[in-house]
Amino acid sequence: QIAFPDWVSSMYNAVFTSLPVLFSFTFDRDMPDAVSVETPQLYQAGPKRAFLNRRVFGTWVLSAIWHGSVCWVLPIFSLSGAVNSDGKIVGFWLASQTSFTLAVETVTLKLLAHTMGYDLVTLGAPIFFLLLYFAVVFSLSSFLDSIQPELTSIMPEIFSSSACMVCLAVVPLIAVAPDVAALALLNDRSPSELDKCRGDLFRGKSLCEGVAG
Repeated sequence: QIAFPDWVSSMYNAVFTSLPVLFSFTFDRDMPDAVSVETPQLYQAGPKRAFLNRRVFGTWVLSAIWHGSVCWVLPIFSLSGAVNSDGKIVGFWLASQTSFTLAVETVTLKLLAHTMGYDLVTLGAPIFFLLLYFAVVFSLSSFLDSIQPELTSIMPEIFSSSACMVCLAVVPLIAVAPDVAALALLNDRSPSELDKCRGDLFRGKSLCEGVAG
């Protein structure tokens, strides 16, 4: 018994989680262009490997383990039942598809948490592809169910189940809470020059006060 329906799992990286990142980070902007050109020292953290080193990589691996564990364990143990005589778990596909949906939601929320400049594209792209995901899985669970029989009537069943809806609303917030807290703590305790400058911009101060030339 596979963990997730093969059609939706094959589109996880190819469509649902990679394209939002492509659009968001292509059009994301941390500072106005004029400020970036005049103060290139804002980006000295990049050459110093502050954004990609062993500690950062390890943190992201632990974060991924946490996200995957929360999105899998909570729905599987709360929504599925006992193993029947065929060796299959009763209600497994309901729990499995709920788990997969939680993973897509969690990735979308984490992308939004790491976006620096919010605009129509950086906000709209993640929301659009999340809605596209729901459109695809609803299609596969209704008139296209011959392509993915495991999903037959699953999405309407998920949306009619209060337990599933609570999972879809609450679990992604639990999953990304440590990420948001870590970002806030990092920006408060050891902000980079870029973080300080962005804070000045947000508070309406003179841009990049104290940044050495």
